[in-house]
Amino acid sequence: MKNLENKETELRKTETELTTYADLVRSVNDFTPEGGFNKSTMKLSLKIDEKLEQANGTIELEDAEAEYLKGIIAVYPWALKHKDVLAFVEAIENL
Repeated sequence: MKNLENKETELRKTETELTTYADLVRSVNDFTPEGGFNKSTMKLSLKIDEKLEQANGTIELEDAEAEYLKGIIAVYPWALKHKDVLAFVEAIENL
């Protein structure tokens, strides 16, 4: 089991709401892997969605889910550069 603190970032989700690590995981998790989803990756992605729905202060991931996210993070094309995005990427890499 791997735990990721659901930190708030400086990035704005809305005018009054900040983006959290759960929001960033959701964005990364929705990214289609190269070659598309297969049964295994689809199951992992859907399990991560469930974990995000249950997350409060901590996102609890099974080892396979954490490894799946690490693989996506390695190729995910970020549309912005920001210190909180870098901190998030490093947090996922260190799971």
